[in-house]
Amino acid sequence: MNQSRENIVAVIKEAVIPKLRNMRFRGSFPHFRRLDTNQTDLLTFQFSKYGGEFCVEVAVGPSASFKTYWGKEIEPKKLTAHDLGERLRIGPNSKDGEDHWFTYEGKDSVTVEKLIEDLTQSIDKEAVDYWRNTKYIAQPDGADNSG
Repeated sequence: MNQSRENIVAVIKEAVIPKLRNMRFRGSFPHFRRLDTNQTDLLTFQFSKYGGEFCVEVAVGPSASFKTYWGKEIEPKKLTAHDLGERLRIGPNSKDGEDHWFTYEGKDSVTVEKLIEDLTQSIDKEAVDYWRNTKYIAQPDGADNSG
């Protein structure tokens, strides 16, 4: 089922963002973070520049300021998954090493209901497991190896 990007963003904001808020995530679309005393859990939506699909990446950052390899300091409330080199792209095929994109236009598109179901299941399982089992480790040179 073909949808516009604006329609998909609206559906995500209605169906998925409240779930993230219930999980204590803050931020605004497309970047969300959950600050804790030990780490910052991150989730970012990224839309393809060619249209028709998006991916969701999760990462774990420090609970204090993050320093990029070029020396820029980013405070936790501004940190995004894209700032970190270590991140996981979630989706139904990501366990098989696939680079998963949620497709909403074209021949491989799925219904909006199926897309949201796959997305919420991926957050519930893959993202939660990643945040729970991944610990942020700063680089020894004091600068973090970001994307």
